[in-house]
Amino acid sequence: EGKEVEVPGLTLRSVLVRGEEPEALIRSNLDFQGRSCYVLVMAPNAPSAQSAAAKGEVVRRQAELSDPELAALWRTAAMMAEDHG
Repeated sequence: EGKEVEVPGLTLRSVLVRGEEPEALIRSNLDFQGRSCYVLVMAPNAPSAQSAAAKGEVVRRQAELSDPELAALWRTAAMMAEDHG
């Protein structure tokens, strides 16, 4: 259960920083609430995201990720920190 934020004209693509490729496991976005942070989420095509979606859920815990997905998550986080500080 997250906080719902509505910003007229703002779309996911507006804040997407990394992960728009169809094969991407991880998406990195600017924070919708304007906080100075990046938000990393599993891309819709990631196996864990597909498994969760089949149950009507979303991925909430790192324990739900496979080893390759977990490595991709942390690798993306490290790249974001290196590239954007």
